[in-house]
Parts: sequence; structure tokens; C-alpha cells
Amino acid sequence: MMGATTKLTLSDVPGMPDDGQPLLNAIYAAPNSSFLRSLKFEDLVFDLCHIIRVVAALPTLVSFTCIARGESSNTGDIPANERLSSLRAQHYPLSNSFKVLRVPYESDAAASNLAILAMQLTVLCPNFSRVDMPPKLRNEFSREVAWSICNASFKPYADSLCHLIYQDLND
Repeated sequence: MMGATTKLTLSDVPGMPDDGQPLLNAIYAAPNSSFLRSLKFEDLVFDLCHIIRVVAALPTLVSFTCIARGESSNTGDIPANERLSSLRAQHYPLSNSFKVLRVPYESDAAASNLAILAMQLTVLCPNFSRVDMPPKLRNEFSREVAWSICNASFKPYADSLCHLIYQDLND
């Protein structure tokens, strides 16, 4: 593993599109990128489909930092009550390594969108355990997860999702 880095942090990339696609393509093509454990894009916006692509391409990725937008516009074609089962059928298990999604504390992310995204990642990645987010979002995030667990789409995964509500903020 000589010459491989396990952590990559990028911010303020001039002229880069919000989704960072050219940069991501370069990372995917780099021979040593498969050893990345931590990837941090402080200024780039990722939706669920982009996060799935990153996690799938980097098998050792444990932690990913980005501005999380929530569901992808691509899932709009699938009826809401079938989205989760469709995503799970296509991608499970997405990664056994991926555990933490980090949202920059300066981000203006909506807690409800983060909750849905986190629950979807929990269903796709067996070891996904938490979202590191601004403390001001924690209560609303937890309420959204608790409410969604009662929803028919997420109810079958309730046992896997409960840990998102009761996260220790000191982790």
C-alpha cells in the first residue's frame, strides 16, 4: 500500500460544478483511490445517487463529508412507497465499510432531508451508524427518523434505524 493515501480533503475548488463530477471521475480512476477511508468535500453538494456512486466506487470508505441534499431527482420516477425496496434491491449491500456521513456544520441542510438520506443509507449499508451534523439539527432529525419508522416504507427496517435516533453526540 505504499504511496496510497487513506484520507482526502478538498475544499474551494475553483470552477468545479456543485456535484464535483470531474474531480470524482479522477478519484475513481486513480489506482490508489480504493484505499481511501475518509473523503471530505466541504463545498460540494451530493444527493443520494451521488453518495451511492461514491460509496460503491470506494470499497474501504468509512467516512464521507459533503453537503447532503437528500433524495435524488432520479428517484422521482419510482412511487414513494416503492423507492426504498427498489433501492435496496439494486444496491444492497452497498458497503460493509461505510459508517459515517458528515455534514459540514456551516451547511444549511434540512434535518428532514438528512433523516431520509440517513435512513436510506442505513438500509443500504449494513454498518452505517450515524450522521455527524450541526447540533441544532439533531432534535428535528431524530423526530423525523422516529416518525418515519412508523411509515410503511421504513417499518420493516425499524430495528436497524433506531440507532440513528439515540446517537451519543460525543461519539
